[in-house]
Amino acid sequence: MKRVSWSVGLAAVILCGCIEKGSRSASDTPFFHLHWAGAASILEGGTNATKLQEALKLPTTAQVHSEALAKLARVPQELWKRSLPADAPDTSATILQPILEDIWQNEATISLQGKPAQPDVLFAARLDSAKDESWNRALAQLAQNWKLGSASIEGPSARWSVGGRDLYIHYTRQNGWTFAAFTRGSKSPFGKLQAASLNGAIIDLRADCRLLGEAFPVLAAYKLPPSHIRVMPRGESLRTEVKLAFSERLPIKLEPWAIPTNIVTEPIISFTCAQGIRPLLDQLKGFSKLRLKDPPNQYCAWGLATVHAQTFVSVPMPNATNVVKDIAGRLPEFVSAYFPNPPGSFIWISNRAEWIWSGLPMVIPYVHPQRSGNREFLVAGFFRAPGQSNTAPAELFAQVIGRTNLVYYDWELTDQRLPHARQTFQLSDIIAGRRIQATNFATQRWIGELAPILGNTVTEVTLSGPKELSLVRKSDVGLTGYEIALLGRWIDSPRFPFQYEPPPLKRGPHLPPQTTNRPLQLTNQPAQTTNRPGQATNRSPETKKQ
Repeated sequence: MKRVSWSVGLAAVILCGCIEKGSRSASDTPFFHLHWAGAASILEGGTNATKLQEALKLPTTAQVHSEALAKLARVPQELWKRSLPADAPDTSATILQPILEDIWQNEATISLQGKPAQPDVLFAARLDSAKDESWNRALAQLAQNWKLGSASIEGPSARWSVGGRDLYIHYTRQNGWTFAAFTRGSKSPFGKLQAASLNGAIIDLRADCRLLGEAFPVLAAYKLPPSHIRVMPRGESLRTEVKLAFSERLPIKLEPWAIPTNIVTEPIISFTCAQGIRPLLDQLKGFSKLRLKDPPNQYCAWGLATVHAQTFVSVPMPNATNVVKDIAGRLPEFVSAYFPNPPGSFIWISNRAEWIWSGLPMVIPYVHPQRSGNREFLVAGFFRAPGQSNTAPAELFAQVIGRTNLVYYDWELTDQRLPHARQTFQLSDIIAGRRIQATNFATQRWIGELAPILGNTVTEVTLSGPKELSLVRKSDVGLTGYEIALLGRWIDSPRFPFQYEPPPLKRGPHLPPQTTNRPLQLTNQPAQTTNRPGQATNRSPETKKQ
């Protein structure tokens, strides 16, 4: 269950990225380049990106971004600590945080190039003369603190480079832009001192995650190919476009969509499906332990507007009853890949061919066979679906069925899915015996303030060429609910942005571990539980194609 729900939302892109094998060698070509319009410019955007403007104005947004910048300000010293004198004071965060605040507020660029494990860092911003002077003096002070030398900062056209060994700091100003850099070599890295136009975008990002992962280990597991991301305002919302260019032909086998339309019911708040996943399943942690003879090539997931993050996942599976009987004894091994010594009990209910994980707080995860029309499916969920209910709108399924190059589709009501994401992470922490994030954390209060202003988010990934995937998203702030919740947890990690670390383990007793990994055989159906889902919502999904 750990990370299952948010990984559903990202699986098509991240898992497909795992098959990428090629990578460029280190060079002076940036392997990360971000061009950002600046928060101040977005807030002056009038009727464009009005939802993002609301989000940026939230008091908790300022608190979260301040906490994130305080940690990001430590990055240069962390990257270059092997090149600094042993007695160099750790003052970089205090000096660099105001510079990062200027980058946040103004149009700016950040680039990484050269040796990925210790990259050259270049950054620039469109600043007035007062801000430029503060950069000039702050960087000169940092160079002195790091015992790199004294910079000549006087004069309206100051341009300087100081350093030694294999670390240099550079500064210059031209055409209203202030440029700075940390590099391994003494040569000035500033070539063409003119930032390209954003051409209507608020974010333009190019990245090679394989190289970026050498500097930031949190990304090392996600071997995405070189990617180009653009985010543009579209009325009150945002449009995100992503191109993923692989070095080899993608082994994605497209087939007619198999969606359990009779099982996906109201009150629906999210709907996700992906295909072409069969070659990637062996890379999914713990999946090989199931030893499925005929792994699925697609899946469908959906969430309901009920209590406790009610989420379901289905895969088409011929002879589903026999398959679940076969894998029931091995499902605990799959669970143990995410939760060593899992709490509770694993139970096999033979008279309805259902495997359940009992003894957990609030949820009873299960796997069982189910029919929809003339197809059989394996269905998993946090707890059983409510009784009779209307099926989801046919217009929602029409966004997927019949489309021949669609690899991934996701729709959600983000205002409701974001609280679901927080609940799912909390449940995961409880089961793993970890501390629950306190509600007074800035990120937790931010999620509470942010959710009510959000609406529909729609994401589509298509196979746009034999070696290319294209993503298009319509959203209010650029991210889905699970992505926002995960971002908050990442910012709270002590090693942000280098690592993602879940909350620490609790001291003292928590849920008792499972004593055996073989399911208990039951022949009778257990009594009905009392944790019935909540009331339905009357909100319906937005089904208009992008």
